Amino acid sequence: LFAAGGMLAVASLAFTGHVVQAKPTWLTVPALVLHAAMACFWFGALWPLILVLRGDPGEAAALLEQFSRRAVVTMALLVVAALVLTVFQTLSLGAFISTDYGVLLLGKIGLVALILAIAAANKWRLVPAIARGDLSARRRLRATIGVEGALGAAVIAVTAALGLTPPPRALGEAAQDLEPSARQTIDF
Repeated sequence: LFAAGGMLAVASLAFTGHVVQAKPTWLTVPALVLHAAMACFWFGALWPLILVLRGDPGEAAALLEQFSRRAVVTMALLVVAALVLTVFQTLSLGAFISTDYGVLLLGKIGLVALILAIAAANKWRLVPAIARGDLSARRRLRATIGVEGALGAAVIAVTAALGLTPPPRALGEAAQDLEPSARQTIDF
C-alpha cells in the first residue's frame, strides 16, 4: 500500500513543474517520473538497510549484496534520466554557469557524485567485509549510510530550489515571447 502511494506521488510529477512544458514531453515527462522513482527507491532503502545491519550478520550480508546489485541498475537509470532532463532544460553547457538554474544543477550533480562515490566504496569495500564477518565494517556502513541520507536530504533541498527556478529553456522561451515580431506594424 505504501509503495502504491509512493508511486502515485511520483507519477503525479508528470502533471506539474518545468518538465511538463519541456518538449518533447513524450521523452521528458517519462524521464522525470523514472528519475524520481529511482531516487525514491535509493533514498527509501537507506533506513531499512540500517535496520538490516542490526540483524543477523549472514542475512545482512545477503541482503546487502542483493541491494547492491539492484542499486547499480537503479543509479544507472537515475543518471540516464537526469541526462535527458538536463539536455532539454539547460540547452547549452554555458547555461551551467550563466544561470541560477545551472548553478543549482551543478550543486545537485556534485552532491549526487559524492553519494555515488560513497555508495561505490560501500559496495566494493564494506559489503564484502561484512560478508567476511567483519563487525567493524557493519558499524562503518551504518555511518556511511547516515552520511548518504544527509547528502540525500541536501539533494532534495536543491531539487526543491530547482523547481522554483526557471530553467534556461524557459528563460529562452520567455525572451522570445518578449521580442517584437518582425511582421508587426504600428498604425498611426
